[in-house]
Amino acid sequence: MVASHPRSGTHLLIDMIRRHFKPCRGWKWPGEPFERLFVDVDWLGLPRWQGPARGEQVLDSFPSILIRVLRRAPRCILKTHFADGPSAWWGSGSGDPYREIFLTWLRPRATLMYVHRPGRSVLASHYQQHIQREDSRHLKFSDWLRMKDSFGRSRPSAWVTHVDRWAHRSEVACTYRTEELISDVSASVRSLAEAIGLEPDREPGLPKAWESLTARRLGRLLLVSPESTAQLGHHRRARKPDWLSLASEADEHFFTTEVGDAEKRWGGDSNP
Repeated sequence: MVASHPRSGTHLLIDMIRRHFKPCRGWKWPGEPFERLFVDVDWLGLPRWQGPARGEQVLDSFPSILIRVLRRAPRCILKTHFADGPSAWWGSGSGDPYREIFLTWLRPRATLMYVHRPGRSVLASHYQQHIQREDSRHLKFSDWLRMKDSFGRSRPSAWVTHVDRWAHRSEVACTYRTEELISDVSASVRSLAEAIGLEPDREPGLPKAWESLTARRLGRLLLVSPESTAQLGHHRRARKPDWLSLASEADEHFFTTEVGDAEKRWGGDSNP
């Protein structure tokens, strides 16, 4: 199971596992979304996915989708962006029968992994993804950065909390930095092989990225087991989200005040 803060290398790690280890390499029918190649556990328990509503097909409910995806690979991959760490995650099924049953079944079978990258890059990318929603296109980066979650945490503070509560915890088999996964693929594959107890069935390499949004859409329609499940947050020809192009001096000061020394502690550059 891959845990991460949004926009932190989640799909890179998922796809590296899928690429190198056949038992983890599920499949989807042509036209099915890429999410059928893994299980997004955060959907389990959401009102939309708890079960069939009146007139709804049972096969469209999340428990049914979950069972179908689990059957498509001997060692199915799961993902979560749950914020409060592994101990709280295992206990998060209380009061939700679907989630509680599933987590009780999953716990003795799962290998937890965590992936993260520097906070400035994460937040710039997360913002670009967020404002693609129709109701959020008006949001300025400065306002978005200071938005509070249900616990009163700003975006930078929530990122710090996420990494602090997951990275290198005893329940987590492996913690990876995105930059390290990319810079030394061979070492990363060896580490993954040791963690999950499988031998890779191909030479180490990065998953082949989509060249454009059009290519990704065609891949969804036509391919059964594409190498990449990555979400493209921008058009390939457009400039990638960049902290320096988004953040003002006040934003940089706010970020450094909120995160303290965490950016250095978790392998980030002390400079923007």
